[in-house]
Amino acid sequence: MSNKINEKSNCFISYCHADVNAEEIRFFAEILKNNIQKISNLLYDMDYEPGQKISSFMKLLDRVDLVIMICTPKYREKAEKGKEEGGGVGFEYNLIKTRYEKVLQEKKDAQNEHLSERSLNPFEVLPLVFRGDYASSIPLEFQDNKAIDMTYFRLTTKKQVARDSIKTLPKEIILRFERDVSNILGVLKTNHTLKQKSYEAALEEVESQLRLNSLFKDTKADFGHVRNDFGNSPLGAFEFDDALFVRTNVYQQVETQSAYLLVGRKGSGKSAITQVLPIRSRRFGNSYFDVIDIYANRDINLNVLYSFLNKGFISDSEHVFERLKCFKYGWALFFRICIMDTIVNSVKELDASDHNHQRIRRINEFLLSLNKKQGEKSDDKSSYFAHAFSAIQRFMNHCVSKARNEEQFFLSDILAQFNLSNFIDFAIGAKNASELNDYLEYLPKKFLITFDGFDTEIEKFREAGQFFEQDSREEKIKFEIDWLHSLLLMVNDMKQLGPGKDVLNDRLDFCITIPSHRYLEIVNNDIDSYRFQHRRKNLIWTGVELLIFLRKRLEILSDLKTTQKLPWPSYKEILKTKFPYIPQTIEFDFNNKHIKIDLFLYVLRHTFWRPRDILLYFSHIITLCKESHHREYIISSEAIRSCIANLTFEIIKDDFKNEYKGTLRNIEQVIESFNRAKQVLPFSAVAELLYHVDFEFAVSRGEKQQDILEKIKFLFQIGFLGVKADKEMIERFNLTSPHVFIFSEGSKPLKKVSKEKIKTYEFIIHPIFSEYLELNTKENEFISEYTEQYIMDLEGYMRASNEDFECN
Repeated sequence: MSNKINEKSNCFISYCHADVNAEEIRFFAEILKNNIQKISNLLYDMDYEPGQKISSFMKLLDRVDLVIMICTPKYREKAEKGKEEGGGVGFEYNLIKTRYEKVLQEKKDAQNEHLSERSLNPFEVLPLVFRGDYASSIPLEFQDNKAIDMTYFRLTTKKQVARDSIKTLPKEIILRFERDVSNILGVLKTNHTLKQKSYEAALEEVESQLRLNSLFKDTKADFGHVRNDFGNSPLGAFEFDDALFVRTNVYQQVETQSAYLLVGRKGSGKSAITQVLPIRSRRFGNSYFDVIDIYANRDINLNVLYSFLNKGFISDSEHVFERLKCFKYGWALFFRICIMDTIVNSVKELDASDHNHQRIRRINEFLLSLNKKQGEKSDDKSSYFAHAFSAIQRFMNHCVSKARNEEQFFLSDILAQFNLSNFIDFAIGAKNASELNDYLEYLPKKFLITFDGFDTEIEKFREAGQFFEQDSREEKIKFEIDWLHSLLLMVNDMKQLGPGKDVLNDRLDFCITIPSHRYLEIVNNDIDSYRFQHRRKNLIWTGVELLIFLRKRLEILSDLKTTQKLPWPSYKEILKTKFPYIPQTIEFDFNNKHIKIDLFLYVLRHTFWRPRDILLYFSHIITLCKESHHREYIISSEAIRSCIANLTFEIIKDDFKNEYKGTLRNIEQVIESFNRAKQVLPFSAVAELLYHVDFEFAVSRGEKQQDILEKIKFLFQIGFLGVKADKEMIERFNLTSPHVFIFSEGSKPLKKVSKEKIKTYEFIIHPIFSEYLELNTKENEFISEYTEQYIMDLEGYMRASNEDFECN
């Protein structure tokens, strides 16, 4: 046999001669060979020629895609003795383990920006239990891998007339054997498909058709660029936002302004809402004069703001010039200048005799003085932002200079001068301020201010240091939190207090998006955060809304508008009609229980219930199934599970660790402390794991920072931990599932009970971390076994109880 491996996929069988029958191994290997010879090389020791060195053969392990590990008690014994005492098996096993650990670490460390730019499945180990059981036969390092129980496997002798007897399978195990072989072949065929150059091109095409590139891969969604992108599609009769966008319950509340502060995780669709809201408002004739689109990463520079403004609050007058109050004034001025800009840009032709013409001319002259180029129409509002917040420092100095020097009058004079009305007159001129108010008084329409992109700018601010090397990281972060907090307070004041003396208040609608981890920092530093609680909504997606989202994207991909109206029937119709090669359900055995679950629900349990997660998984599933179909492969459940398991590494890296590393700086260390832990743990076990890990929050939480219960609550809030509910808890909190995660069942079990009660709980590590942390799942039930009925039953609660989806 030649040592050269060609472009096919490569599979290696590892086993121990001591307690396995050589005829069984040969029979099993020949079955595999006959089925995969066109796509994969099958390598095992019975094939190499006399005189070949075993060590050279074993080194081929560096280039194989799949190791089939025939597990028996003797195999485990020799494997765990290592290469010194375990002989050939020990040497071979050490090579397998070393490569597996290397590939696992590479998955965790991968720096590729997009999923399509990396190998989805470079190396796998599939344990097959031939003797003993899982605990006694699978080496410890691989006991958490998906494994197949083949202890039933045996051969029988069949006599033939005028021929020698042959070895065959007993009739009673043929069906089970064929099913297991099909799963093994599915993994091999998947590996082969993923190695093809055509796979990446096919994946990019699917992602493009699903609008993943333009709507979810970039930091900011971009509905504007896909607006007229339907061509001759049957969907062309529909407005693009109807075809692409799901009007979730939370979106509808923002549309009616019963909520205007939107808190959401990365990938939850915050940017999409800020873009669709004005589009739909214009289309349905809402009374908006214009939309003011503010994007933090374009219009704001926190580094410059901090370096210029922070020192103004470090003085003997600090208690007079409270930072939050000053920032609120800065926001109020910034909004006014943006409105002035919008008015000027909206007025195309004016009668010279019109009195309003003079107003517009004076306002335009003021805008030009802020370095706005003559005749230029730009979305960039950075000069307005700089003026609005730099004016704060100048106004502080103005108030001090106007105050009487006598001690008994000095502070009172400053306080009398330092108010919003005086600040606006000072910053834009009393005449301009008056003209703007007069103009707005008779303006019949409103302005919609959308604000997005905080996360990118804040991360840039936290990482930069050239402006403030002498300051502590925490000082900078407190500055940033106050700045964002002041925005929420200002918006809330304008919406809640009504017009009063400020005509602008009833002219504005808002859609302000706040990353959830930033909002947690604000809440932890503000005892009065209840002030905007009723106008703040968590951007949660129900299971039904996510299903509708997926169905809409499948319609776009297939150019088919479903005839069914209800969510489940319409989703199943489009799969059956346009994607028949994608299995609607997958089946497998888990801890001696046969699991049969809808594909969408299986994907859902590996997400944080966000649309981007769903789309990433289905982009690869669709591509894999489509490419396999072209090669006439029947896709197996194990192939789908393998595809999903590998994608979890990218989602954890990009959409979990990167999201929270600015809030909890050692998030990776915290998560890794659960490596190889049991998936279901009592409170005491979680406490023991977390006791030795300091939580390095970007902003100190005082004594709470290292409190075990506070640590657990934080990990629950971000979706890493869930609660395993017993019967009493299910009845008490009216839960729909015994597996409670914040994105589905809410936070009631941690919000409404005593500390002592929580110490009796069992906690669950989210299923998405099973492969990443090599969790021990052998002793627990199948976590989050969602059903169609469960998703439907949960719908009403999730729509009505938005406030339950946070711990604070």
